Amino acid sequence: MSNEELCNCLFIVKYRDKEESEDVLKHYQHLIARLSGKEKKVIERVVELLKYKGNEKVANAISAWTPPKLPITGKDLVEQNLSKGPVFAKTLDELRRRWIDSDFQLTYDELKVQITEVVDTIRQKWKIVLEGTH
Repeated sequence: MSNEELCNCLFIVKYRDKEESEDVLKHYQHLIARLSGKEKKVIERVVELLKYKGNEKVANAISAWTPPKLPITGKDLVEQNLSKGPVFAKTLDELRRRWIDSDFQLTYDELKVQITEVVDTIRQKWKIVLEGTH
C-alpha cells in the first residue's frame, strides 16, 4: 500500500461515521474549505469517502466543484498591524470559519471589518486562560 492510499484510508476511517448535515453537498464543500491547506489532496479524499459511502452523485458534484478562495489573507492581517504568531493564526482561522459558515458569502470588506473584533475576542480568551494558570 502506498502512502497516498494509506492517507486516503485513514481519511475515510476518520470521517466515515461523522454525521452529515441535511444538505450533503454543502456539508462536504464546507469540510473541504475547513481542511484546505491542512490536508493534502482534500478534494480527492472527500471524493473517495463519498464513493465509499455509496454517494456517487455528490462525489461527482464535488469532483466538478472549484472551492472558492478565502477573500482575506494573512497579508491583510499584517496590514492591520497584527504580528505573526498564535493570535494571528487563530484570527485567520476564525475569519475562515465565519466565511464558511456564511456559505462563502462574506466579502473581503465584510471580513476585514471583523478583524479587530476577532483579535480582541481571541486576546481576551487568552488572557482568561493565562490568568487561570497562575
